[in-house]
Amino acid sequence: MSRPYEMTDLAQIEALTSPIRGEIVDLVDLLGASSIAEIAAVMGRPVDSLYYHVRKLLEVGLLVETEKRKAVRQTESVYDVPGRPMHVEYKATQIDFVHALIRSISGMLRLAGRDFNAAFEKRLIRDSGQGRNVIHSRALGWFTDQEIAQIRAQIQETIAGFRSSTKCRTKGSHLYALTTILVPLEEKGISSNDEQR
Repeated sequence: MSRPYEMTDLAQIEALTSPIRGEIVDLVDLLGASSIAEIAAVMGRPVDSLYYHVRKLLEVGLLVETEKRKAVRQTESVYDVPGRPMHVEYKATQIDFVHALIRSISGMLRLAGRDFNAAFEKRLIRDSGQGRNVIHSRALGWFTDQEIAQIRAQIQETIAGFRSSTKCRTKGSHLYALTTILVPLEEKGISSNDEQR
């Protein structure tokens, strides 16, 4: 069983500002140790388009080479993530780290938008009835620290369900993406009377 891995280095967060690199890490986390050809096949991208990104991920330690194996014509490297699950250790007092994290989150949201658009274009979305397979929403609410801890636990349980899914495609299964952000907001224009209600 893999150990949890904390992303603490600025260079790691900078590497994830690229949506493609974020997608590669997500896929290797799901698939387990994989070659570039296997990653490219799932992403639907040419193998040659991934070498640069895999090299960058190796440089910052977000991928590790686990073995070399014989392929059809040559030897190929196999890569895995350094641990599971992977988490970001927030460093809110380090401005460079925060700015890189914001760019990384923006990249993640761009990828989510592309995924959503591609699903519509390829007619993968069923948007009504019992077979509905898509959801998007944004909700606001006031919560205590204890309530937020419960919500975080529910979200983490859902994410754990994604991470424990089968590592390969099985009959009747489909690949899904879940993108989540939970963040406190600055409360503007709230009077003391409103706070007491």
